[in-house]
Amino acid sequence: MSKLGEWYANLFIKNGMAKKRKKKHGRRTKSNKWSRSTDSRSTRNGSIYISHYETIISLHIPKKLSGTYQSAKNASTQTPDAKITVIDTNNASVGNGLIVKYAAKLVKAGKSHEEVLSGINEAIKKTKIYIGFDNLNSAIKGGRVKPIIGSICNFLNIKPIMSMKKDGSKLSLI
Repeated sequence: MSKLGEWYANLFIKNGMAKKRKKKHGRRTKSNKWSRSTDSRSTRNGSIYISHYETIISLHIPKKLSGTYQSAKNASTQTPDAKITVIDTNNASVGNGLIVKYAAKLVKAGKSHEEVLSGINEAIKKTKIYIGFDNLNSAIKGGRVKPIIGSICNFLNIKPIMSMKKDGSKLSLI
C-alpha cells in the first residue's frame, strides 16, 4: 500500500469501526462524510504530501451523492501555493476505481499534470457502470429505495439493474 493509501486508511478506516458503531448505536454505517475536524486533519496531513509531490489530483465519487468532494475542495484552498486539482468523477464504486487506476497508469507513464487531467476527463466521459442487485435489502436500509418498492421487488424476485446518471446525480433503473 502506498504511503498516501496508508494515511487514508489510518485516517478514515479504523479496525472494527463499523461493528463497534452498530453495537453502540444499533445501526450500521452507511457513509462517511468528512467533518470540519477531518478537513483540518486532511489539510495538515495534506501539506506533508505537498512537500513531497509537485501536484495532487484528488478523485471523488459524485458530489451530488457525497460531501467528500466539497470537503476536499475546501481543504485544497487551505494550501494556496499547492497545485491541487479536485475532480468529481460522476462515478461510484467500480467506475470510480477504474478512473483512479487509469489516472495512476498515466502518472506512472510520466505524463504531465495537464495530460493526466485530460486523460481523466476522457475516462470519465467513457466510463459507465451497470449495477445488478440480488435483493434490495441494503438499498432499503440505506434509504436509497422506499421500503414498499423494495419489499415488492424482493417478493417478486425482481433483480433490478441500475446505472449512474451522466451527471452523477443518482442511480437510475435501466
